Amino acid sequence: MQNEDLPHSYYMGESNNNKNNSEKLIDFTVIKLKDMHKYYMDNNLPEVASDIMQVLLEYQNGNANVIWREGLPYVKFKKDSEKV
Repeated sequence: MQNEDLPHSYYMGESNNNKNNSEKLIDFTVIKLKDMHKYYMDNNLPEVASDIMQVLLEYQNGNANVIWREGLPYVKFKKDSEKV
């Protein structure tokens, strides 16, 4: 397959500078944390699900960084002095 044959969405970091372009950046951390929350709720572990939801909210508010290792989230909460 030639590069010109690939759909534009394949190039997630590129922009075609089209002002009518409504493409969105997909945040896979949000998707994965939501999936984890649902999994723990479905498996009757509400305490874990609650912790996952708290991480998701803090991440979305910019108060935490999440990195992934072997499919597990590692969370580092930002200090108050780093918040804008």
